[in-house]
Amino acid sequence: MKRLKEKKDRRKEKMIIDERAIFEYAKEHYDETYRHKANWNGRQIRNAFQTAAAMAEYDALVKTNKRKDDMKKSAQLLTGFVPTESVLEIDHFKTISKATWQFDDYIRQTKGFTDDHLAHLNEERNDNIRVTPGPPGRNDRSTNRVSLTSRGKH
Repeated sequence: MKRLKEKKDRRKEKMIIDERAIFEYAKEHYDETYRHKANWNGRQIRNAFQTAAAMAEYDALVKTNKRKDDMKKSAQLLTGFVPTESVLEIDHFKTISKATWQFDDYIRQTKGFTDDHLAHLNEERNDNIRVTPGPPGRNDRSTNRVSLTSRGKH
């Protein structure tokens, strides 16, 4: 969210972000996907934010164009017209989450495995590696231990 805000600031673009609701939804989404071993990775989270922001911008553009059309129909002048600000809200993330879940389900039904399990079988990546902290009091990365968990076919 911080990167999105910085990007908007650099471009002098305005976007209203319902941070509290998005964070609450993120917690719910994490808990739900954790139960199904389907948590989003960093790339998926970044892509979800980019897509949600694009959806918010599109929604604002549609509303702006509708307002312009309504003003033209009623013969109002467009001088001083201010475009509708984009609003990033949880509905955008819910739409993305639903589409992601449906796509993952399609892959499971088509190939018989989840995407991460197929990648593991093809030796492309191992999403089952978990880094656990080393001994207490040491923040040295070299003391971290790597463990593998078997999640099997889902």
